[in-house]
Amino acid sequence: MKFFKLAEASKILFLSIAFIAIVIIACNKSSMYQSQTQHSTNTIALSEDSVFISLVFDIKDYNHVLSNTSGETIMDQKDFEFNFNNAVKNNNPGSKKLIANTMGYSNDEDFWNLRNKMVNKIYLLSKRYDFKNISMNELNNIAISQINKSKMLFLNNNKSNSLGGSTDLQSCIEYFKNCSDQANATYATEQVVCVSAAELGWTPIGAVMFIACEAASNYHLYINERTCRTNLKYCK
Repeated sequence: MKFFKLAEASKILFLSIAFIAIVIIACNKSSMYQSQTQHSTNTIALSEDSVFISLVFDIKDYNHVLSNTSGETIMDQKDFEFNFNNAVKNNNPGSKKLIANTMGYSNDEDFWNLRNKMVNKIYLLSKRYDFKNISMNELNNIAISQINKSKMLFLNNNKSNSLGGSTDLQSCIEYFKNCSDQANATYATEQVVCVSAAELGWTPIGAVMFIACEAASNYHLYINERTCRTNLKYCK
């Protein structure tokens, strides 16, 4: 009889534990589903956000000027980041001019006004979306998708002429287009990720971290675009 009661008690305990486990699993699955749904919705919303779309257009304009620079000397990353930080944090005229010229702008104000415009859009987007829950790969794909939806003149007459005796001009142009698209997407991704890099958000310390990240991101765009142009120059 005691054994029967013990068996019954064990059975009841087992069923109770099983029921609780099922409830917990169901709740976790529901929570996971909601999280995935929310994540998917968040990603789609970002890709369709007019501010993000406008930011991508700004970046393309920015890179279009950079892609037309004629200087052959490549600035060292350490020097670039030092001058970028000095320009933003200290408003140093010499550094502002050097960075603007390096990025292809003869007019300093044009460069820094566009930079400020893009930063303001990134700031606004950071208030709308939790970028820490969107991977760099997803951000990159969103940027590439948006770039492909729009039109841009990737080559000027000088670039076309520089191809000389290329046996497959269209193939070279297409390669440069894809290379430039990826440079733009990488820059857009890194700029957005820089918000997450500043763990303290848009506080004074967070802003310093953002600027340091932004400087590195701009240098990457500078180098990537130079690489695209060099490959185009020697495309056969």
